[in-house]
Amino acid sequence: MLALERLGFKVTPFDISAAQSRGVLGKIEYRLKAGPGIARMNHRLSALVENAGCFDVIWVDKGRMVWSEVVDLLRRAARRYFIHYTPDAQFMLYESRHFNASLHQYDAVITTKGYEIEEYRRRGAQRVVYATQSFLRERFDDLPSSARSGIALISRGEAHYQNTALELAAAQLPIRWHRATKSRLSIGNHGSLEITEGVWGKDYPQALAKAQIGLGVLTKLVPDTHTTRSFEIPAAGAMLLAERTDEHREFFREGQEADFFSSSAEMVDKASFYLRNPETAQRIADAGRARCHRDGRDDFSTLMRTWQALLNRSS
Repeated sequence: MLALERLGFKVTPFDISAAQSRGVLGKIEYRLKAGPGIARMNHRLSALVENAGCFDVIWVDKGRMVWSEVVDLLRRAARRYFIHYTPDAQFMLYESRHFNASLHQYDAVITTKGYEIEEYRRRGAQRVVYATQSFLRERFDDLPSSARSGIALISRGEAHYQNTALELAAAQLPIRWHRATKSRLSIGNHGSLEITEGVWGKDYPQALAKAQIGLGVLTKLVPDTHTTRSFEIPAAGAMLLAERTDEHREFFREGQEADFFSSSAEMVDKASFYLRNPETAQRIADAGRARCHRDGRDDFSTLMRTWQALLNRSS
């Protein structure tokens, strides 16, 4: 929302959380995409649009729960552009009958998942725009200075992430795994591996800023080739050590602005080398941070490029 405001729009927000059910009922509704909380959200959204009359632009973020009849109302209320955005794998992980029924009504859909572009088109999208992930500049500017040490991994509790942490710990390398969801390992210390609860808000960038190395490990649930942490880690001033992908190699010069690995053995070898050579790691981290800012990998710059792509097509 802040990025849209910086584009010059007067933004009228709609917070779906105020209408959502809580506790077990909320979890059931999320899975079923139906229930009193979902209905309440759609009714409130309809009322907001009907009272306002119209908007220049309507931007729907992760509209998986919006009924098709409400999407139709939104489309008619958008004078210039009606846009859907999601940074998630919409079809591979978050299939939604509501979204599928209304996809064709959006003037454009913006996705960060290049591997789903053809699926959007196949399902009737009028226009698909690809945007990279980004970092929120407001969260990463002016981070308090702190001594950097060890390796940071921020992720869910997927087996792939756990195995990555255990491989580094087996080599006696110090790693802090900030785990957002459960795994079979308990919170606490496991040799050189420290597992903590997930980090949120201001604690998130600070957790990266305290690390010498930040791991850019990708989920194996979908074929991601970069993630928000691909930019958040260097933005926090840590060195990015990430899986070697074409996009990562496009974003950063290997061995100069970040470093990459294609196997567990290569990951362990490089992590060990950079921990023994902190000056080299910091030099790469500084160059990576400069590259992030130079290429405009923050949220506002990314939105500006995406918005310009929309305008160019419409002109």
